[in-house]
Amino acid sequence: MAKNRPQPQGTTLEPQPAAAPAPAERPEWIDETPRQNETYVLDMVVDATAYQDVELTRAEFIALKHHLARMRSFEVEDEEEAV
Repeated sequence: MAKNRPQPQGTTLEPQPAAAPAPAERPEWIDETPRQNETYVLDMVVDATAYQDVELTRAEFIALKHHLARMRSFEVEDEEEAV
């Protein structure tokens, strides 16, 4: 029967997610949302048989972009872009 060995301080058995490094330059998609097309869609595509799309309002699209920017370590004002 194996004995439970104590884990060294600061280590876990669960893999830790890697933080996405911020690009050197701030991408323009964070601050700009063209109004040329009033259809906003979040897409996930694996192949022709595995895909998903979610239609969004402009406000939802901007909120998701800002959330993603924060996840990537960019600073974003909550109401940076008027809806």
